Amino acid sequence: MAINFKVGSMTLLGSDESVLHCIPSIKFASFKALPTYRLFFPLLLLNASLYITDRRILIVTYLFGLRIQKFSAWYPDRGPEDDQEIVVSIRTGRLGILGDYLEVVSYNNNRPWYYRYLCSPMMRMRFYMKNPEPLYESMCSVLEVMTGGVKRYY
Repeated sequence: MAINFKVGSMTLLGSDESVLHCIPSIKFASFKALPTYRLFFPLLLLNASLYITDRRILIVTYLFGLRIQKFSAWYPDRGPEDDQEIVVSIRTGRLGILGDYLEVVSYNNNRPWYYRYLCSPMMRMRFYMKNPEPLYESMCSVLEVMTGGVKRYY
């Protein structure tokens, strides 16, 4: 299913990119790139959407309905040259009262100089949701077609 998302005059997806899954509202997420640890949960007019495409994972954050941030983690050899945030592993799990999650680990060694000294190049993103298995299976199928396997930690 090829969908071209537009926010104002900005296009979120490339012309040859297809959306596999869309989570219009993320309930809770955590982002860890040591020593930093960030949490996301929607507050009043702050919202975030998660898009799983055939080329990347896209997180779009909105405040008052206006896009304020866009983050992409690309599958290996699927991203543009200037964006080097690459997905290196994915998995699902369960954490106490927060429930099931989809975990995506990305790596970027080409961040600006000030980030290299403040944060690890490895970022662990966890998206807490009901039934993350379909997203995991879609991502695994894309990665297996591309690389012949998925690198897994643990």
